[in-house]
Amino acid sequence: MQKQTLQFPNIESLAAFARQVSAGYLINTNKLTLTGGFRDADIELAQLRFDASLVETNEKTYQY
Repeated sequence: MQKQTLQFPNIESLAAFARQVSAGYLINTNKLTLTGGFRDADIELAQLRFDASLVETNEKTYQY
């Protein structure tokens, strides 16, 4: 499964979504991103319920 990065509008949405997924992930609280091997259903949930955006995963994703 390819790693994908979701960016959230606020820390509350990021944390709420993170509690709901069972996949391993990396959180960048500075950029409000969550990177992991998410299922399509997880991405759809993040976008519809938590107003997340799918962003490009690159080396800058992991920088603080």
